[in-house]
Amino acid sequence: MQSKYWLALALVALSGCKSVSEQPDPNQIKYVDLSSEAKKDLVEQYWQVTKRVEPAYSIDAAKKGLSGCVTATVGIGATGEMVGYKITDSFPKGVFDSQGLAALKKWRWQATEANVDKVPVLTSIKLDFMVHGPDSRGNLAAAKEHCQFGKAPNQS
Repeated sequence: MQSKYWLALALVALSGCKSVSEQPDPNQIKYVDLSSEAKKDLVEQYWQVTKRVEPAYSIDAAKKGLSGCVTATVGIGATGEMVGYKITDSFPKGVFDSQGLAALKKWRWQATEANVDKVPVLTSIKLDFMVHGPDSRGNLAAAKEHCQFGKAPNQS
């Protein structure tokens, strides 16, 4: 009798664990892939940015006068939030990644009238980090060449 009591208690505890934070698994979501250069403008047919957060600038990078960029393939889920990402380009490697991702996690999108089913999409977003003025002594020329400032893949 006592073992049945413990079994019932364990089942209740396990069922409670499942209901906590039902986040979709990004690997199980069926996305429309709009991350390529050829399809970059199509994302606006599905989702519009309603909240854009500019990334913070790394203090260490600013002290060194570094400029750069981060490009990420981002999954926009049915709720209009980022549900997954992959860094596809970073210059200088790894310097601005965490600031870029922290900002992207705060972005929000709203489904367009054409996207009544709130179809999840993959898109590419490029964030630029550029030091101006006398502090731009670092790698500005190399960053301009690599990042092609002003020529973003999408939504920057």
